[in-house]
Amino acid sequence: MKKSNAFPKNDENVIFNQVFKLKLSDTVGVYWRTLGRWLKIKDNILDMIDHDYIKTNEKGYSMLSKWMQINKNPTLGMLKTALRKMKRNDLLREIDIIANSSNPPDIASEVNKDISEICTALKKYYLVNYRKTNEVQTLLKAPANVDLNQKFVDLCIVDAVIVQRNAVFNVELKGFLQKQMSYTSISYDEIFLEEKPVILISGIAGIGKTWLLRKCLLDWSNNLIWKNVELVFYLECRRLNQHQNISNINELLNVFYKDIINGFNFSSCDALFIIDGLDEFKYLNELANKNLSSNYPIVNALADIQKFKHVISGRVNAVDQYQSIYTEHCDKLTIQIMGFNENGINNYIENNVLEEIKKPVKTTLKNFPIAKAMASVPFFLSSMCKIISDSEIMRTNSYLTMTDLYANIFLYFLQKHIINNNKLIYEIMEDPFYKKYFKYL
Repeated sequence: MKKSNAFPKNDENVIFNQVFKLKLSDTVGVYWRTLGRWLKIKDNILDMIDHDYIKTNEKGYSMLSKWMQINKNPTLGMLKTALRKMKRNDLLREIDIIANSSNPPDIASEVNKDISEICTALKKYYLVNYRKTNEVQTLLKAPANVDLNQKFVDLCIVDAVIVQRNAVFNVELKGFLQKQMSYTSISYDEIFLEEKPVILISGIAGIGKTWLLRKCLLDWSNNLIWKNVELVFYLECRRLNQHQNISNINELLNVFYKDIINGFNFSSCDALFIIDGLDEFKYLNELANKNLSSNYPIVNALADIQKFKHVISGRVNAVDQYQSIYTEHCDKLTIQIMGFNENGINNYIENNVLEEIKKPVKTTLKNFPIAKAMASVPFFLSSMCKIISDSEIMRTNSYLTMTDLYANIFLYFLQKHIINNNKLIYEIMEDPFYKKYFKYL
């Protein structure tokens, strides 16, 4: 049940109201730090706030939120006392005006309007900024920016619990790739229309996890999934690492979505968080182990996400480590991305490979089991297609083993991006000058 945003009769509780904090933050202005000191907030905390936010009203809002967080029983009386010591009678009058508002429902309507406006702004932001994504390698007959609304390659999504049950450490990748197609796939609609409160997504690097998450953002923005979710926030762990001093979700969102959120407290909203790249989070051990103490506030901020609906994505080991924090009765879905399914591979070839190259590509996948298995991984399929398209002759031993495939990809990258000449791969390998690049291959 959502909390009411109208002010209660007891004006001591007015300080917890979203609109009150927003208006007071605007009024305090550049004196937010002075007020913070009178509220007994330490200078190092105020310095962190000053560093993490640009606008003065954002700093003031964060300061008030921090005061309420660290004070066991914050009251309106404490706030008034601090303002008296600052000799800010104007702010005291402002507090009285807000607290004695004669029409509280109007304030609630203002908050609801804010939620609607933020939702609209978020959807517009995702449609503009996440509609196109760069491929790992440039496509063969299309630009590097891929429109996910128009071209989303089918992925093979399976139940991660079953995969984990069958997992055997130190098994050759060849065996895993040959086995992966035997799992029963789960459809995209089945996963995201059901609106599970917790979804954990795992997969190896380059398998398509970020593609899937961005597809979700676009579908929510187009009202196709998560129709009951008011706000969806997408956060990348590699960027979270740069804000280790942020201690709660509100502060975090006012850094990454400051132009959209503008100080809004969404704690009473039906929000969903998407966390991408869990394996890149520097403090994963502390986050996954509640018994470990952490000196970095960002760990607490991410832990708060568990209070909301959320989707967590990362490499297999990271997600396995993280999911131990959930209880057995937690209503969660764990899935693993296996890459392109059969239709996805065929569609990729049909839509992204030049007509004269399609037959050699299909022949390679048919004649070489390793190549067929590796084609489920987007990065490898894209690489193989480019190598075949640029080869003047088909070398029949190019994809007999995993080592052959890795060597061809490495040498292709070497030729096109490092050496940058027109020599054939075997000529580069025979040239003593270039042997230093791949002598350990």
